[in-house]
Amino acid sequence: GNGFYALDSIKGRRQLRVEDHSIVVSAASDQIEVIAEPTLDYHDPASADSIPELVNLVVFADEAGTVTGLNRWTTSLEGAGVRVAPLLANNLAFVGTDEGYLYAIDATRKGRDIGWEWRYPAEDDSGLAPISGAPAFAEGRVVIAREDGSLAVLAIESGAEAREACTGRIRPESGVEVRVAPVLRDGRIYLGGSDGFVYVNDLEDCKPLDEEFYVDGGAPPGIEFAPAIDYPWMYIPQGNVLVAHNLLSNVNVFASMTEEPISSSPAIAAEFVYYGSADGCLHAVDVGEIDVMPANTVLSWSWSFCPGGGEINTPAVVSGMVVFATYDGTIYGVGTPQEGWIWVDGVWSCGGCTTKPTLKRPLPIVESLG
Repeated sequence: GNGFYALDSIKGRRQLRVEDHSIVVSAASDQIEVIAEPTLDYHDPASADSIPELVNLVVFADEAGTVTGLNRWTTSLEGAGVRVAPLLANNLAFVGTDEGYLYAIDATRKGRDIGWEWRYPAEDDSGLAPISGAPAFAEGRVVIAREDGSLAVLAIESGAEAREACTGRIRPESGVEVRVAPVLRDGRIYLGGSDGFVYVNDLEDCKPLDEEFYVDGGAPPGIEFAPAIDYPWMYIPQGNVLVAHNLLSNVNVFASMTEEPISSSPAIAAEFVYYGSADGCLHAVDVGEIDVMPANTVLSWSWSFCPGGGEINTPAVVSGMVVFATYDGTIYGVGTPQEGWIWVDGVWSCGGCTTKPTLKRPLPIVESLG
């Protein structure tokens, strides 16, 4: 909708509300800069002189191309369309656009419409494909992938400067599209393709590595949500299956199957993997013993929370609590999972369980933003 909200992850109280004149379409940046303690309920994001510093410098964008760093600055990207979360790294906010450009904004500044530091590429190019996945950062490099399968790696130098380290494609002349964010690990770029393969390119020279693998989840081809890595395991959503792929042995364990398609990227915390589905359920899979499981093992979800309200977006794990939002604008916080239990229509149930769940009411946060 036309606003951005921040909640206390323990009590569920609204700490911050930013009203916007256009629809907020991106997720918040997934990196946080610690500044001070938030105290305000509402503010104009451009009025930086009259408000205290806030704890989390979080950046978001709306569909009109306006990027906001909470309580510090706003800037316009000249009407560029933005659909992906910004990236915060090295005091810069990086924003990918539908026009295929990457913008860099100095996140340490204050004021209204502070402008951007640089754009990549600097020259106008109407032939660029959209950036449909958030930029990624590792080892001093920012990586972007475009829908046509092209990718670019920028080395971030001192200050606000950057240089093009390399460009390439996930596979030359493959025609495979990329609509998810790249995942970086150990000098490799992992890219989910529209053909159901995960491709691997070198972070140093952008060249393809001979490590591609097919995510055979029994669903129509195409990877629509970015995977998550807890090395050596990569968890990849495809259709109604969450595939766990071992990057060392190149084998799959089908970690979970749901009745409805998966609607989010996975989140990993402790020995659980969390993800949402289109039927309004948050699922948790216990992967503590996954290293000793044979290939093609099928694991069912071990815990599920189904409040309804439409499909669930990508969950986040905050202070031991799983926080997520449903399509109807309600935010939930759920505690530690317990094997076999499911919450549906306000009631815990578990077939074959002999003990009661310790979580009597699994809703520390229930905040409607409607």
